[in-house]
Amino acid sequence: MKLSESLQLLNDLGITDWASKDTNEFTRLVINAAAEYLLESNDPFEFRPYIESDSVYNYFVDHSWELDWYTILSGSFIEAVELNINMIAFSINDFDPLMSVEDTKAYVELWVRDWESNVRTKLVGEIAKRTSL
Repeated sequence: MKLSESLQLLNDLGITDWASKDTNEFTRLVINAAAEYLLESNDPFEFRPYIESDSVYNYFVDHSWELDWYTILSGSFIEAVELNINMIAFSINDFDPLMSVEDTKAYVELWVRDWESNVRTKLVGEIAKRTSL
């Protein structure tokens, strides 16, 4: 199928109209579908970078943060963590006081940025690998 035919199909199905009216949800759909397909995983939690602290590692699962690929890659996850960093650090520190609250905050912020970078690098690499075939 040529690109023009593919675009025509999307137009015929009303997808282009929907995409232009709700770009955020359309972008979410595309990123999530691409990541699930290319990374062969429905769960972005599988791509968290390793760290020493199990309490930091599991905090977002234990507190039911619903994360998808789009949330991590769009920067909204980092923004949400930054907005809630005091609560997150106190919660982790209450459970596992291995470091000060300030050190925990810095540790979590760095880890979240590493997670976003890790997912972005893996997805971009997989896209590049498939487009070079």
